[in-house]
Order: sequence, then structure tokens, then C-alpha cells
Amino acid sequence: MSRLENAFAITRFLGRNFVLKPYNCEYPDLSEIAAPYILLSNHTTDGDPFLIGLAAKRPIHFVASEHMSRQGLIGWWVMNFLEPILHQKGKQGLATTKAMIKAVKNGACVGLFPEGGRSFSGETEELLSNTSKLVKALKTTLVTVKIVGGYEIQPRWGVKQSKTGHLKLELSGVYSPEEIKSMSDDELMDLIKRDLYVKAELPEDLTGIESTLFLAGKEDVGPGNNIPELCKAQREYIFEGKGDFCDECQLYEVNKRHKAKFSGNIILTANEKGFAIDGNPIIIDGMGMVSRNTIVFFSDEKHYEIRGGEKFNGLKYYLQYQYLNQKEKEGK
Repeated sequence: MSRLENAFAITRFLGRNFVLKPYNCEYPDLSEIAAPYILLSNHTTDGDPFLIGLAAKRPIHFVASEHMSRQGLIGWWVMNFLEPILHQKGKQGLATTKAMIKAVKNGACVGLFPEGGRSFSGETEELLSNTSKLVKALKTTLVTVKIVGGYEIQPRWGVKQSKTGHLKLELSGVYSPEEIKSMSDDELMDLIKRDLYVKAELPEDLTGIESTLFLAGKEDVGPGNNIPELCKAQREYIFEGKGDFCDECQLYEVNKRHKAKFSGNIILTANEKGFAIDGNPIIIDGMGMVSRNTIVFFSDEKHYEIRGGEKFNGLKYYLQYQYLNQKEKEGK
């Protein structure tokens, strides 16, 4: 066995016997699907690649944020032994696409979470707009799977992971290159959206939900409300031009080796005029969200992270960035 195959086998063993053991996992057998292929899945928990690995039984090169390299022992293991395809959130993904095409041409399988990150609301997020074009560019088999039960165990905003639950991986579809080629981009996108769609139940433990909600706290969430609707209301609030935020955070500068160095405590603000740090306007060339509430962004060809406390809401700044980008494109 190759080093990658050995590492994948060990990771599957750890996932089956330790990471996912409490969750009564159900998963189909994907081992009969001939390589190469691209596998698309909704994204609910940090353990999603483990669950897919249990079903796939062969190495899959998952597209992962370079932020993964800073995730302690797990990040070290993934980076050094599982050969992920790294992507810098907030930047154009041309290099990522080329790496995926190269892997498939070499007979490998690649995995992608086309939401671009874990769902905040429990409902499958809007997919990356170029997903169907990417799938067509790979000219290989498409496998779609759906993860059910993950949000209830580990919602993105959750501080603690549930020690019980039921994780289920469902095989939604397997589509040949010929079938994919026969579809328009819109038809393929609709198929992928349908195959990955999940709307989860609200967990009982709402600790940490403030890191997702900025128009409501956990005291406002009850049987008459649901997180997807509150998240939609927040987005509408920002895209109506009402965003005006200010938080005390920590700033880190990330070097080319993916190491983050603490730069100091800052006051981060964002409104219709743009972003500022300690009152000084800053041009942001690209922004993304990682983990619960960490912001990654690029400015003047430098890479930064902004981290806040447990209740810090990074999502509002990311939505404000999207709003300002759209506003600029429309020439307003």
C-alpha cells in the first residue's frame, strides 16, 4: 500500500472507532464506484470527511481551506498524510481547479463541499456559483451524497459537540460524464442542489448561537422561530444597507507557510463606507469564513485572520463584505 492508502486506512479506523463511534453511523458502500470521480456533499460537521471515508473505502483528496493547517494535531495529520487540495478562502480558486483536474487525470478521486463551508443555519447553504462549470471541467463521474444528522450533533455555532446522535450518509446519485455533458449548466446546478439539500432540526443546546445571530439571541429562538429564517432575515437586513458593526477582535498575519502570527488587539468596524481597523479604512480584496467565527481576508497582497471571543459574530462582517461587493459591481 502507498503512504496515502495507509494514512487513509488509519484515518478510517480512527473515524470508525473513536470520532464517529457514538453516533450510530449509517453509510452506503461507495467502494464499487470506479475511480476517478468527483464527490460532492453538503457540509455539516468537522467529521464529514471521516464519514465519507467510511463509505468510500479509498483515498479521496478533499478540497480544504488552508486554515486546516493551523488546526492542531488533526490539521497536522491531514496536511502531512491525506494530501488535501488546499484552497485559500476569499481568493479566486483557479489554482484549486487546476489541482483537481490534475488529480482526476491521474486517476484519483476528489471531494468538495460546494457550500464553501459548514452550514450556519442547518439548511444547505447556497452553493458556489461555479460548481456546475467545475464538475463539467473535470470530465469525470459525479457522485453526490447527503449527510443527515450532523447539524444536530455539531452546529457550526455550537461550542460543545453532542455526545449522542445519529449520523447518516445517503448516496443521492452517480452520474456518468456523458450524462453530465448532456445537461446545461443550470440543469446540472439544479440537480446538485436537489441531491445535497437538507434542512436540519434545531438542537436543544443553543450555547454559542450568538456567533451566528446578530439580530436575535438564543432567548429569541423558540418553537415559533427557526434558524434558517432568522439567517435569511439577517441577510436581508444587511442587503437593505442597514449594516453598521463594531467589535473588539484579535488580528493575525498569515505567512506563506500558513503560520498565523498575532499582530495585536483591534477594533473592527464595517458599514456602507467599507471596513476599518482602529478607525483606519482598509481595502479588502477577498474574504471568507472558517471555523465558528473566524474571518480570513486578503489586503494589499497580505493574508490575515480576525478572531473574536466565543460570542463574536464574524458572519455579519462576511455578509457585509458580500453586500459591499455587490454594491460596487452595480455601480451604486
